[in-house]
Amino acid sequence: MVKSLYLCSLAERAGKTFLSIGIIKKLLSLNHKVIYFKPIGVSKNYFSNKIDLDVDFISKIFNFNKNLCTIFLPDVYYIDLVDASKKEEYLQKIKNAYDELTKDVDYVVIEGNPSIRKFIRTGIDDVSIAQHLGVNELIYVSVDSSDKCIDDFFFTKNYFDFRKIGILGILFNKIDFDYIARIKELTEDHINRYKIPVLGIIEKSIELFAPRVNEIKEQIGGELINDQSSAGLNNLVETFLIGAMNVQGA
Repeated sequence: MVKSLYLCSLAERAGKTFLSIGIIKKLLSLNHKVIYFKPIGVSKNYFSNKIDLDVDFISKIFNFNKNLCTIFLPDVYYIDLVDASKKEEYLQKIKNAYDELTKDVDYVVIEGNPSIRKFIRTGIDDVSIAQHLGVNELIYVSVDSSDKCIDDFFFTKNYFDFRKIGILGILFNKIDFDYIARIKELTEDHINRYKIPVLGIIEKSIELFAPRVNEIKEQIGGELINDQSSAGLNNLVETFLIGAMNVQGA
């Protein structure tokens, strides 16, 4: 029987795609058959059905030549597309795609919605989808490098208890180096008593999130006016300031 690893988060941009890649690579290294699934993808705009960029990225990395996502909704102006009358239609499409994908695999890594709150109005939120798929426990991803992570965790736990769904474990992702020791302390004092395992604490990586000088130059259509600085085009940019000046000031 296939084992489902469903990643969810309270905060958006929690890094679930990168975590999915890491989990898939680990399972493949252990000779398991693995597939990735994203129940609801994000199309580029209201009028587009183009593939979700995260789904496309993972599909190319692992050469998954299957339908990894069956529903695409824009990130904004989506309310009119997800009225309650379409709930059962969407859930059934998701279930059909899930059943097809998981026929011959050991594990399926499911990347949830941007937040567990998303689409809750119409019943296609992460908890509703998981229950429809028969998934009884979700992996909660936390990204706060502050004690707020504990408040968010217990808010999520209480909400999941109310919805009668469990937490398989917690993944702390994109955590500031200076806060990692505090996470371990909070785990001992506040999390272990509930017998919910901490699956990992992943430090924030500048290499993954900081753009290079050349990437910024290309995106803004900039021009390098000092060729002697070309050696620094591959440097990572951690902070930058956007300003304005006239030609004479430049």
